Amino acid sequence: MNIPIPARAVDLYYRDEIGNVSTSNFRPSRKNKGALLIARPRYPLAGSWNYSWYHGFNQPLGDGVRGHEGHYILRLPLVRGIPDILVDDLEMEITLPEGST
Repeated sequence: MNIPIPARAVDLYYRDEIGNVSTSNFRPSRKNKGALLIARPRYPLAGSWNYSWYHGFNQPLGDGVRGHEGHYILRLPLVRGIPDILVDDLEMEITLPEGST
């Protein structure tokens, strides 16, 4: 799995249900073009086998929030860079700064 990571992302994590995936390679950002996480499942996937995978990172708020007519709009992709993959359960956590409404 080749997963692009935004250039200004920090605190990257990637794991499966057993723990940290050691068969991975993280290529850091070069010239603010983003990074690439290359990960391989613990076992070969064939037929209808399932593999639960978790990854995430923190990203500066300014990368996805824009002001528009007195309101703020958050615009971020839900799933990036894994073509032709079926996602059964997606959980996205957005933490806004204190005092946000």
